[in-house]
Amino acid sequence: MAERDKPTIGCFIYNRSTFWNMLAHGVSTCAAEYGATIEVLSAQNVDGQDRALAQLIHQGVSALVVGAIDPIRAARSAELAARVGIPTIAVVAELPGTAARANVRVDDIGGAQHAAEHLAHANAVAIRR
Repeated sequence: MAERDKPTIGCFIYNRSTFWNMLAHGVSTCAAEYGATIEVLSAQNVDGQDRALAQLIHQGVSALVVGAIDPIRAARSAELAARVGIPTIAVVAELPGTAARANVRVDDIGGAQHAAEHLAHANAVAIRR
């Protein structure tokens, strides 16, 4: 299949921190398993978010994965994407309204508990009670 014939996933990440880079890596890995390509854009502010999402929609990506800086403004972009047939998956922050087809949430408390238990079992830390 020619590169231009492959589906393209547009991935917007809040910034290039470890968490968001890991998200983009996961999306990229999964996309490759299904023969899709990925376009990752990031921004440091809301105006940059709006420009990046507009660019991905204008490119005609097959789907959007969005880690929003501002969920309200990202919801507007998701609504526009939906009008042109591009489904949106919101990550971490839920987009107001029904614009996103799915939401992926992070369990920070559960993750911290698992990390603490792992470290305690590895005798790496002492747990004070």
